Amino acid sequence: MLAYLVKSGACMAILLFFYKLLLERENMHVFKRFYLLGALVFSLIVPSIVFVEYVEPITASIAVQPLNDMATYVEAPLPNDMDTINWSLVWWSLYGIGLLGFVFRFFRNLFQILNRISNNPKVKQHFTINVLLLEKFTPHTFFNYIFLNKLDFESKAIPDEVLLHEAIHAKQKHSIDVLFIEILNVLFWFNPLLYFYKKSIKLNHEFLADSAVLKQKGSTNEYQNTLLSYLSNDSLSKYQSVKMANAINYSSIKKRFVIMKKNTSKSSILLRSTLVLPLLTLLLYGFSEKKTIALPNMDEEIILGTQHNSEKTSKRFDIKGQTVGFSNQKSQQSASREQMAEYNKLAKKYNTMPKDNMHIKTKEVDRLKYIYRIMSDKQREDAEPFPEFPEPPSPPMAPDHVDVEEEFVGNHIQESIKNQETYSVVVKDGETITETVMQQTTSMASNAQKEELEAALKQQELALKEQEKALEEQELAMKEHEKAMRAHEKALKEQEIAIRAHEKAMEPPMPPLPPEPKTPLKHATEMAEQGAIFFYKGKKVTSDEAIKILKKEKNLSISIEKTDNKTPIVKIDTHF
Repeated sequence: MLAYLVKSGACMAILLFFYKLLLERENMHVFKRFYLLGALVFSLIVPSIVFVEYVEPITASIAVQPLNDMATYVEAPLPNDMDTINWSLVWWSLYGIGLLGFVFRFFRNLFQILNRISNNPKVKQHFTINVLLLEKFTPHTFFNYIFLNKLDFESKAIPDEVLLHEAIHAKQKHSIDVLFIEILNVLFWFNPLLYFYKKSIKLNHEFLADSAVLKQKGSTNEYQNTLLSYLSNDSLSKYQSVKMANAINYSSIKKRFVIMKKNTSKSSILLRSTLVLPLLTLLLYGFSEKKTIALPNMDEEIILGTQHNSEKTSKRFDIKGQTVGFSNQKSQQSASREQMAEYNKLAKKYNTMPKDNMHIKTKEVDRLKYIYRIMSDKQREDAEPFPEFPEPPSPPMAPDHVDVEEEFVGNHIQESIKNQETYSVVVKDGETITETVMQQTTSMASNAQKEELEAALKQQELALKEQEKALEEQELAMKEHEKAMRAHEKALKEQEIAIRAHEKAMEPPMPPLPPEPKTPLKHATEMAEQGAIFFYKGKKVTSDEAIKILKKEKNLSISIEKTDNKTPIVKIDTHF
């Protein structure tokens, strides 16, 4: 599990770095949307992909005989306090606590949105439904629902461009992307890269909506001025974040203004899109798992005392071709058509031979055993039955006074007989007479053979030592590789910090905020300096009295009229 999380996180980091470096600031928003979602899915799937390569085994026979049923005792070290801790239970408990917290947060935000939909008036408009809220919200969208302030909507204070922007969020189903990343954020709450992905996905949604608005409205400057005038400090201070909704956000407005005026050529789009393919290929090769499985050999057998593997038994044959054990493999193999034709030909050959005069070739028998082992159950039913072979010739009996070394030589002679090219069995008058054709006949081992066996044992011992040395070198190489990977990840983080600093330095200055509207008191003061005539609720008053009234009562409004003699008339009344 830890290896999967590390590989998945590294894959996410590389794909996000590629997006930030080559794609985020380009005007190719539809491709970027599917790239971000595909990068998440790709990073979660690739570490679980396993490429299996089947290879033919090298025939080897290793026999380890039990030492007269003598048990070997090894003194185990005493466990310390750290060994008694069930770390697996600790980590899963921490993960479960975090998961419960994020599940609670997810459903709290979801129920908050559903509660606003059910408890507020709704107005259907084309394919969207406007939910009118009494709270002071900036417009935001969740699927086909657009949440708007009721007073602003009824007084038509919300610009048409803003309403169109939110309608495009609903039409392009941006809430599906947000819901997907929120679910991943719940399951993998400990992965900080998901927060960067969520931020990039939401920002790209704004790019998509802005691009669609500009295609209909046409004027970039007017659209930008509309957004700036609508996103005043007053509205931002009263805005309450909705985690699962697409909303106009002042923090991303600078990047959006830059992207609105960015034009990416078709050749640049094609080049950047094509670069994704070799990147995905490298990640697939680097983060997937490779396994090499050797096909089981019928003549290869490892016997350790009297122990047996209960989970996996191999199929073995005696020289008569009788089945001793069956394979309990998880995956069913099958033979090819050419192998089936070869098996049927050999099996038919030996099945038609007379039992009292069979000429058997060990290579053909080995081939029959191999093909029979890889055949499926259906192929075994349809194929020729496996031939019944007679027992091989017994080795010559050693004298009673031989020592242990001569007994070992006798076993070697027996193996030589087993590997002979051919042998014949003839049955006469109920007695079995074995005729053996051997390349070399040996009655007993000479001193030269003993020296040859001792040299072979020494070579085997040297080979085992070289194998242990190779394993140690491989372990050192793995440690160096892990060290290089940590250094690479550190370099990536430093490069990302440098890119952010560069982006921050390249950001354009903030445009000036629109001037604050004049208060009724300030208007009345200016009109008094111009010699205006004041009326309060239809009754004429002096300018000083009007100013005192405005200072005393805040809930008043004024209207200014111009007369023919250019003397302004100021009317003061109650504001509703």
